Amino acid sequence: MIKFRLILFLAILGGSGLVAYLAASRDTSDGNETVMTPPSPSKRPGQRPSKRSEISAPLPLDKRKIEQMDPTNYEVTVSDIELEEIGLRIERESRERLRRLTDRYQLTANQRREAFPLLVSYHADYTDGLIVNGFEARPPRAENLSSELYLILDLTQQETYQEDVLADNEWWGEILSQLRSDLDRSLYSTDLENPAGRGGSNSPGAGDGTRIEPRKIDLDNLYGK
Repeated sequence: MIKFRLILFLAILGGSGLVAYLAASRDTSDGNETVMTPPSPSKRPGQRPSKRSEISAPLPLDKRKIEQMDPTNYEVTVSDIELEEIGLRIERESRERLRRLTDRYQLTANQRREAFPLLVSYHADYTDGLIVNGFEARPPRAENLSSELYLILDLTQQETYQEDVLADNEWWGEILSQLRSDLDRSLYSTDLENPAGRGGSNSPGAGDGTRIEPRKIDLDNLYGK
């Protein structure tokens, strides 16, 4: 019985010592532990964002230098050396017209790449054998360029384009009406100055005895309209 009590006493004593040792070790580790906090960024008065962040920020489309953002080299080459002069003229005039369209309707780079071949195809001097940016130029597919350009524009651009086309057609209508009036007056005054031509539709004219018919001019196609 005494031996059992002695073993129990030693067990309790050893357990108490172990608990005390673990408690002391934990307190020591807590005291030596340091909290690492990240340094706060220093703020300087009047500090401006970097140039890189300014460049990466998107700008409104109407403020971008679209022509500088477009890396495409718009060119017209020819398959026949005899067409070189025509190709250079078409390239120069088509580039200028593309620039005006870009300024007016704020064309994107993709729209510019679609519009340039159309401008070449509908040029007044278009001929077979032209090569646009490495691809063979296609002949016009519609009666006028307006209907082709309209398809590559977005809704906002289309509204502005429609207004411009209507205004342009109205202006041409006034010009053609004025030309018709001037031509009618000119033919009438010529008829008055030539009495030999007033004897009827079968009356012979002066000279070899044949009637000289007035030349008919298609005013609607006079300017390629």
